[in-house]
Amino acid sequence: MTTKAFTFPAVVRGGFMGVENSPEERPAGLRSVVDGQNLFDIFNFSNTESLLVDSVEFRFATKRGLRKAASAGDITLTNCVFYGNSRNTGNWDGQSNSNTSYQNGGGGAGLYGSGSAKATVVDCRFEANIHAQSTLYGNGGFGGGLFVGNFGGGADIVRCSFATNFMQRGFDSSRASMAALHIYNTRATVDLCSFQGHFAEGTVDARGNCSGTIFRRCSFVGNNGNATGALQVYLNSATDKALVENCTFAYNISPALNCTKGAVAVTNCIFYGNLAKTNATAAADIRVAADATASVDYCLFAVPEADGSTICVSETTAGTLQIGSHCIYGDPLFVTPTDTVMTQVKSPVGATMPRALPTNWSSSWNKPIPTFTQVMGYDVHLRSYGGTWKGGEYITYPQQLSPAIDAGDRRSDYAREPEVPGFGGNGHRVNLGAYGNTPEASLSPFRGSVFIVR
Repeated sequence: MTTKAFTFPAVVRGGFMGVENSPEERPAGLRSVVDGQNLFDIFNFSNTESLLVDSVEFRFATKRGLRKAASAGDITLTNCVFYGNSRNTGNWDGQSNSNTSYQNGGGGAGLYGSGSAKATVVDCRFEANIHAQSTLYGNGGFGGGLFVGNFGGGADIVRCSFATNFMQRGFDSSRASMAALHIYNTRATVDLCSFQGHFAEGTVDARGNCSGTIFRRCSFVGNNGNATGALQVYLNSATDKALVENCTFAYNISPALNCTKGAVAVTNCIFYGNLAKTNATAAADIRVAADATASVDYCLFAVPEADGSTICVSETTAGTLQIGSHCIYGDPLFVTPTDTVMTQVKSPVGATMPRALPTNWSSSWNKPIPTFTQVMGYDVHLRSYGGTWKGGEYITYPQQLSPAIDAGDRRSDYAREPEVPGFGGNGHRVNLGAYGNTPEASLSPFRGSVFIVR
């Protein structure tokens, strides 16, 4: 497809029935569908002024659903869906040649900025963007769902869901990474996003000149990330900073948080049920490489194994991983219990968390274990007899109260956690994990007595 050049502010807006007089009259949630039918790319453009793309679903493009070429204009995506793009098209860079640089990618959407351009992606869904490579050779690329690179003005990625994006590599390739999201040379804030059921060398990363990047109130659940991990922080220097706050890392077959380079602060997070081989030396929960440091506090981990050893966390250089005194250890009591997951994973008899995979276990590029369907059923809301928001209603779990409720840093904001008469409140302290300080936070039971005088 020919690249369209926008030299003026522009809006591409869908979701109309044809009878509206203004965007405000559109039916809520409606999107216009553009289908590439596995024959065509859909929307390639460059822009020197701002561009808004709103309420459009991009389906089955041959390479990318949407591509912004390197250009100086801002880009905003709202209420868009990217589904089933980049299928059976050879090399992942979308240009029919070997990808020799991780700068190329973005199967659902590839956004490339320049100068002070900013990217904003809000209320979008990236699902089932699948690259089943048609050749045995060539590199797999980066950013199966969304690629965001070289935005000097930064990027805001908010309330987006990433699910079951898949990248298969050729046998000679070391690049089939970041099935969900690849952030490159861009300071980003990723907030209220979910990453579930991905399969590739890695799931999400921030790489290069990304100092100041924040991952906040995000869930990383059931991703098969191999050695790269569910979330990798790989900044330009060991002193560049990143923040991981109120995130849940659960049931990933990979290191949950891989600190490869940079200074990473981790707070109010949950790490539980992430899987490693029984003889693994790399951690299942947090790995800190030689060029990285990590400070961790107010987080929940699984109880260390009975012999006192643990592979929950690891550091290449002694002293680069600091675990604070406010961390707690135990079962967070997710709605989906550990036993359910263990029955779906090939594990040795008697294996315990976090050591759950046999020594000779290895990834199969063609058959994720557990299956996508199983993983998408995992629910990491916290159990509470004060109430848990699920399916549009509050559900109670008698005699079960997660230790992650009201366990966050007392200085952290909890104002978005609800008070629901008859069920419970916010406990005046933030919950750990992705739903902390959100309307979906599990409730604390109301304390005290009520006297009714008639």
